[in-house]
Amino acid sequence: MILNMTGPATGGGAISAPIIGEDFNWSGGDGTYQVLDDGGGNWRIKFLSSGTFTPLKNMVVDAFLVGAGGGSGNSFCGSGGAGYTTTVWSIVLVANTAYPIVVGAAGTNDNSSTNGGETTAFSASAAGGKCSATGTS
Repeated sequence: MILNMTGPATGGGAISAPIIGEDFNWSGGDGTYQVLDDGGGNWRIKFLSSGTFTPLKNMVVDAFLVGAGGGSGNSFCGSGGAGYTTTVWSIVLVANTAYPIVVGAAGTNDNSSTNGGETTAFSASAAGGKCSATGTS
């Protein structure tokens, strides 16, 4: 899941990199998010696991959600399907409010192949991909 941050939370001009503990808190743990610079004062926060995002300032963000891929069956079956995507624009986030983020888990790759997990955040969701058929030769 990716949050796009353009301009400061209160409007106008470029912003500096969002800083954990100063601009937001994240409960997903160390190494489970990345802050990426798109240039021109545009920033993204990429979440690599589920957790709770708490902005420490009011902010307006765009969110890009990706569902997890489906698992493949055994060696006689094709691969699983890709997860779906959803983009939500201009989400108003309120300071000191906890927003749960669920990053869907990948489907399993074996004879009990499973669908990919759904990714959810800010009342939006992206479905996971479907698994391939299982079978034998």
